[in-house]
Amino acid sequence: SVDVIMMSAFDDMPTIVSAMREGAVDFLAKPLDLHDVRRVLSRAFDDRRVRERARRQTEGEAATYRIDQLVGRDPRMLETYKLVGQAAAARTNVLIRGETGTGKELIARAIHYNSADAAEPFVALNCTSLPSTLLESELFGHVKGAFTGAHAARRGRFELAGRGTIFLDEIGDTSAEFQTKLLRVLQEREYYPVGADRPERTEARVIAATHRPLESLVERGEFRADLYYRLRVVEIAVP
Repeated sequence: SVDVIMMSAFDDMPTIVSAMREGAVDFLAKPLDLHDVRRVLSRAFDDRRVRERARRQTEGEAATYRIDQLVGRDPRMLETYKLVGQAAAARTNVLIRGETGTGKELIARAIHYNSADAAEPFVALNCTSLPSTLLESELFGHVKGAFTGAHAARRGRFELAGRGTIFLDEIGDTSAEFQTKLLRVLQEREYYPVGADRPERTEARVIAATHRPLESLVERGEFRADLYYRLRVVEIAVP
């Protein structure tokens, strides 16, 4: 539970990379600049507050999204519950299909909060709420100066999710460029923050949802077939 900031006169790449890989929240090279120290400490405390809020939220949502909190005794819902249980037992990607308002995000949260990684964050994003360029920055983060207005580096949703779950709603409405970058995440388990020259690793599970007929989009060339099959390891159709 202790945040570690590495401080060293050795500011070579292997030292920095190994420190960050082992869990340091930041790295400061000597001689120290007090402005940098204050900035790093402030961000560390801000991140701690965010994690604490997320922990309390997780404890509350874990109770809210128990399997027995989902309602419906129709045979189709019983089949849905079975699939939720099976998906919760593994870390495979899940594609949730269903009309708007049928509770696709509720199903995604039920999968997450009944899994072995329930203590990790559940991070949701509606893919239609942002233009494609901002969607990439929101999910993957960006480095300082990556674009106009990027006055500081920003962590993306994938980094914030840790080993938890990324829920991508309305995945069928994303651009071909974004689909290509998401496919790389699913294949290689890594991504490039906007403006970065080296990739970051991710262990987050991806759950995607859509109300659109992806098969028709694939036939028309509007959705990548390889991404479709990567997302559809487990498919849940919500009645």
